[in-house]
Amino acid sequence: MSFTRQQLIFLGVVGAIVLIFLIIFFAGGRRSSTERVELTVWGIDDKVAWRDTIFQYRRLHSNVRIEYTQIDPENYEKELVNALAADRGPDIFMFNSRWLYKHGDKIAAFPSETMSLSAFSELFPKVAEQDFLYNGQIYALPLSVDTLALVYNRDIFDGRGVALSPKTWEEFQSLVPRLRTINKQGSLTLAAASIGGPSENIPNAADILSLLMFQAGATQTDEELGTTRINPNTKEGENALSFYAQFASPTSTYYAWSNSFESSTESFAEGKTAMVFVYAYQLPRIKEKNPFLDYAIAPAPQINPDNPINIANYWGLAVSTKSLSQNVAWDFVTFAATDKDNAANYLKTTSRPPALRSLINDHLSDKDLGVFASQALTARTWFQVDDIAFQRILNGAIKRALGGAPLYQVLRQVDAEIIQLERELTR
Repeated sequence: MSFTRQQLIFLGVVGAIVLIFLIIFFAGGRRSSTERVELTVWGIDDKVAWRDTIFQYRRLHSNVRIEYTQIDPENYEKELVNALAADRGPDIFMFNSRWLYKHGDKIAAFPSETMSLSAFSELFPKVAEQDFLYNGQIYALPLSVDTLALVYNRDIFDGRGVALSPKTWEEFQSLVPRLRTINKQGSLTLAAASIGGPSENIPNAADILSLLMFQAGATQTDEELGTTRINPNTKEGENALSFYAQFASPTSTYYAWSNSFESSTESFAEGKTAMVFVYAYQLPRIKEKNPFLDYAIAPAPQINPDNPINIANYWGLAVSTKSLSQNVAWDFVTFAATDKDNAANYLKTTSRPPALRSLINDHLSDKDLGVFASQALTARTWFQVDDIAFQRILNGAIKRALGGAPLYQVLRQVDAEIIQLERELTR
């Protein structure tokens, strides 16, 4: 085929234009891929937990520099809030599963084109949807899903002829007289379980009571705010509170715990308590205090084993609204939380249970994390405007119940205090 001189000139001009566009495109691509980005990450984990993930990400993105800072868990929330308010906060930070209402205004929504809601649901258990999704948008990706489980001393169980852990609260209750030791003065010298008392020496007291309330069906949802409250007008709430408080009452047949004992995890580690309710993140403290303690982990007892309900408390990763590199920050969050190898390495380093469904399946038979992994699938969230204030309210309810106040009055006061808290924080 031959071309005229005019056709050859036209083709030459078109070719030159295409070549110029290609040069501009690829040059621009190189500039965007090599543009230096600096990200700061805050969390409660040791730096070792993030070293490999950061290294692997930088292998793929050499232009991104990531600096991780570990903050003391006791002061983490306060330091984070203050830093963000002063515009010196991190781009990415660990975000608690109970913070969305309280601190949701400080985090950016996940770009919808990057991950769909259906993809999120396929990756993570339902509880993560309840904690990190709001108005059809994703605000954080979970790193693990931790749940409250029953941990028991095998030596005490074997010595008292108890072969199996309790599956229901009735079975749990029936074990108390067999596992405890009461001296001639009527004082407990061996506690059957750390349950029934306030948070002063049972750090998870409010969560144990919340678990009973959930299982008993004593909760209701605020239609306007979407928060969870105790229904003060039903017997289920009174029954759950009464059931909980009986274990710390010296006059109860099922007296199991005394306020004279030190913190529940310490008491359990020292072999002074047969059963304790803890999260997986609390186990290393028990192992550290007593490396030779022979214990086993069992699912939390249920009111209805055919419809198990568990309670979760865990961490995810979120991106600050003030970050100047939100897209890159979200890319790192996605890399850390959804890549199976990275997530598995993080879990191994931190000894935490998995959040990815694929890793949950892999961990079901794990000696230390299997129970926590399986409970993640049946965990539910008690959605509050302020988790710390809410726990303080429940702790007050426990004390009033132990003091002999009528239970219906205690629950009505709880409801009134929660409503007042919501009004103060949503003005």
